[in-house]
Amino acid sequence: MKKIIYVLIILFTLVGVCGCNNSPTSSTSITITDQANRVVTLQKPATRIVSAYYSSTTLCLALGLKDNLVAIEQKANTRKLYQEACSELLDLPGVSTKKDINVELTLNQNPDLVILPLSLKNSAESFTQVGVAVIVVNPESSELIAEAITIIGKATNKEKEALAFNNYNASKIAEIEDIMANIENRPTVYLSSSSSYFSTCPSGYYQTELIYLAGGISVSKDVEGSGWQIVNAEQLLSWNPQYFLYVCDAAYTKEDILNDQTINSLDAVKNNLYRFPSLLENWDANNASSTLGVLWLASLLHEDLYSKSKFMDECRYFYKTFFNLDVTEEMLGI
Repeated sequence: MKKIIYVLIILFTLVGVCGCNNSPTSSTSITITDQANRVVTLQKPATRIVSAYYSSTTLCLALGLKDNLVAIEQKANTRKLYQEACSELLDLPGVSTKKDINVELTLNQNPDLVILPLSLKNSAESFTQVGVAVIVVNPESSELIAEAITIIGKATNKEKEALAFNNYNASKIAEIEDIMANIENRPTVYLSSSSSYFSTCPSGYYQTELIYLAGGISVSKDVEGSGWQIVNAEQLLSWNPQYFLYVCDAAYTKEDILNDQTINSLDAVKNNLYRFPSLLENWDANNASSTLGVLWLASLLHEDLYSKSKFMDECRYFYKTFFNLDVTEEMLGI
């Protein structure tokens, strides 16, 4: 079913989600429906872009729009991917967080397109009322990531690049789904957040989907909530996951988990405690490299079905193709 959805997503985004280049206003204008269901019209492809969201910045980079970015999100100097693949981004103005955007500083960059996360959609009018186009993105699932990069590609005349990126991701996910199709007993996985190892992903989060795609099942798959959810030691012991994963930008260490006497009796803590890669960027998150997170976890949970060496071949291909970056196991922290 998921494979069919991926094929349909690519076809749909090509012929429907972004409209077409013909509009009543101009034969060269572009009409797009963004991920907040807003209809946006650009008179020509955007060339000066402000990306107010880390996920959309990585999608722009994957499309080859590095030189078109004139401002990005704050804390760019913490992004190892930027340091390695496009250090010039570190000199751009940081105009936003996921909760706020500096409208004046953004407009000072003379953008013709601002890309906002869904959390900042209420800021869109501040730009549209002065004639600056705004696209709102919400890449919170595999399908929405594919849709987001198609929308950005349409707005920037990078449709071929967007199609190539989506085709790659769809083919890799389909490959993993074929491999995992006949698994009878999926290993159980606990994934903790960056803030606390007593915080985990709820049912609607991309991370829950990622774990399933990789051939596992999240122990927190039935937990409801709009943010990372706090759990206690008793709940963790009750779940008794087979694997315990913590994200690469965690505010705690592996030793903190190992030394916590309330949970270190878990077999997963003793035998299957891993940091979710990579040091370059978070593969568990909803950014351009999220498919690599699926492939890495598949190689961890089912090495007999999908080897680490095959996974590394895909890593090298992905970063060289979409970011012109040669990566090593050391760089990725594998």
